[in-house]
Amino acid sequence: MNKLKYIPALMALLSSLTVSASVIQTSQITTFYESVGTQTSIGEELPEGTSLSLITPYENYYAVNIIETGELGFIPTNQLIQSDLGINVATSALNYIGTPYVYGGNDLVNGIDCSGFSQQLFKLHGVDIERTANLQYMNNGIFISEDQLQPGDLVFFGDNGKAIHLGVYLYEDTIIHASTSIHGVVIDGMYDSGFPPILGFKRILF
Repeated sequence: MNKLKYIPALMALLSSLTVSASVIQTSQITTFYESVGTQTSIGEELPEGTSLSLITPYENYYAVNIIETGELGFIPTNQLIQSDLGINVATSALNYIGTPYVYGGNDLVNGIDCSGFSQQLFKLHGVDIERTANLQYMNNGIFISEDQLQPGDLVFFGDNGKAIHLGVYLYEDTIIHASTSIHGVVIDGMYDSGFPPILGFKRILF
């Protein structure tokens, strides 16, 4: 399979979102709640494309501020669309195809490992995340489901609840990652043989 065929489609996504990394937009008609939990309020529908400022995750919701009105409340995390951060990270990653794999490496040009690759990519765009795959899985971003994957999301591999490898999601089940000392940074299918089981998916929002 010619995995490089995905690059033009990914590049085309750059123009689809132009908000800042700390602002998201609803991807569809979204239910907005003034309160959630034991006394969840009656939901109010927000139109597609409503701009929201993120505050903090809370269970399966995200506390938000509606920018236009200043109203505070909660929306389900699965109804968030990625900001331009993820698009920019995924696009930047393509510049480093072929970088050698070096265990413990932090250099996007001269040598990098899988978690160093994701860490340094986000650092390019002003976002600090943990250094190791497992700490990124445990501490950074929000969990999403496979059907919510967008460019720039992180795909983690491992078992027994521990992440030992990860890649940056690109397009149609492909990831870019620091693979092995033989291949370095490459594009692969996330279901290709040779990977540990997929552990989970996360989105770094800011």
